[in-house]
Amino acid sequence: MRVDKIAARLLEILYEDEQSLRWLGSTWDISALQKALSCCYCLLAVGDGSEWNILQLEEHTRIDANLIGGFVLWRQIDLDVQEIDMIAVTLKARRQAVATALLKELLARRPSFHLWLEVNVENLPAIRLYESLGFSRGAIRKGYYKDPAGGPATDALLMTRQKE
Repeated sequence: MRVDKIAARLLEILYEDEQSLRWLGSTWDISALQKALSCCYCLLAVGDGSEWNILQLEEHTRIDANLIGGFVLWRQIDLDVQEIDMIAVTLKARRQAVATALLKELLARRPSFHLWLEVNVENLPAIRLYESLGFSRGAIRKGYYKDPAGGPATDALLMTRQKE
């Protein structure tokens, strides 16, 4: 499967429900996601719902997009600093620990890196997940997430995890 088809599937996953749309704002479109895939690393959760395999996109480009249950994108910021740009899970894969599996695999692959991410302050399940994996709360970015429906913007919480 070509990366552009995977990018299209990942974009579908991002905006699969209204809650995701509200938490993400309108910052991602297909060109932004294709650009991110060209400069970021990507782990995919691939499976049929009974079992999920975590694969790095760069190592497995022949993937059935319909079997993707979630993904995480991250990039190198500095010698020992990486940023998690995006993590998303399909509606059908939620409550199956897919996000946890993706993040644990990322942490296993990158134990000697400082990691940071931004999360919508209203996304309490994600904040609890990040804290359970050793991330700490940091600064707030006021009005970071713009509401695509024109409502008030919401803040982003910066979270960090120190290297082991």
